[in-house]
Amino acid sequence: MAADKSSGPGATAPAPAEAKRSRADSAKWVLQTLAMPIALVALPLLYQWKASEMTQAANAENQRREAAEQQFRLYTDLMSKREEADTAVRRGLFDKLVGSYLDPRPGDPGRRLVALELLSLNFHDSLNLSPLFWDLDREINSEANRPRVRELRAQLDRIARQLKSRQASMLEIDGWRGGWDIDLAFVSPGQAPPSKTFATSRSVAEDGGAAIAGAPPPQFTVTVLQHDPEHRRLFVKIDGSGQEHPLSFWLDPYDFPLTNFSRTSRTERIAVMLNDYRWNGSEGGASIVLLYFPSSRSGAKDRPYIDDLIARLARQPAAAASANTSANTSANTSANTSANAASGAGPGAASGAATTAAPSPK
Repeated sequence: MAADKSSGPGATAPAPAEAKRSRADSAKWVLQTLAMPIALVALPLLYQWKASEMTQAANAENQRREAAEQQFRLYTDLMSKREEADTAVRRGLFDKLVGSYLDPRPGDPGRRLVALELLSLNFHDSLNLSPLFWDLDREINSEANRPRVRELRAQLDRIARQLKSRQASMLEIDGWRGGWDIDLAFVSPGQAPPSKTFATSRSVAEDGGAAIAGAPPPQFTVTVLQHDPEHRRLFVKIDGSGQEHPLSFWLDPYDFPLTNFSRTSRTERIAVMLNDYRWNGSEGGASIVLLYFPSSRSGAKDRPYIDDLIARLARQPAAAASANTSANTSANTSANTSANAASGAGPGAASGAATTAAPSPK
């Protein structure tokens, strides 16, 4: 009987390749057997974890939004109550000041000066205070005590200068300011009236209806035609680069720029201030300031007309559509240019490369 050679002392061990194949088959069987159970268990757990994370993020975002809305409501409530309280105080102050100033009984001009100063500090942006200054100036001139007249006049001029300086500082934030010192000795019937051209640095037009693309900033020429020493005033004429007709008016120390201005377009305004006037009978001088500013900076008196609002609202969609059309046209032009350049460079580059690679004939 023949002996089995595979199990005796002289038997040979399995090849290493067969052992590796056996281990790979075992691992493959384990993975195939356990893959489905693992997937069935892991996927729901992964879904629950991701859903929980998204829910927490959504809850945190909702809490943050609710907190921001609560803060906003609290802020608006506080601001509304503050505005209501301020309006009530200003209403009471206005009633008392106007009542005391317009009291028909004769009183001390000094007390009326105090009331006028309080009005100028609190209501200069909503009231035209020039008539009150003119009325008090006439009352001061009727005083018999001349030293008292000079003292009251100095106080009235101080209040007017402070008011003009405060309003001019507000208007020149988004506007332009220019000054001119005038020698009144040259303002006489026998001489040519002095004039000065103010060249602004930029246009303050707020819409396309008033400004032309590429147009230079507007210029204004101010001419002093007369001066009135008795009332300390100048008669001026203003010619603007965008005006159809010149402006002419009397200018005195109690004309304030926030309420005494002129329209040059739908959104452009100019105002002139008389900061100083000196005349001793034969010589003297004056100092004026020209302000050029947008209508958004003017006071409550300068409310836009309803047709201006309608025209401005109609221009906004048209301007947006024009901007979108220009952007799309530019993008299409750039894309077409790039495509043409690429298509034109392909054959040329290939032929160029072939030409370079080909040997030159001899």
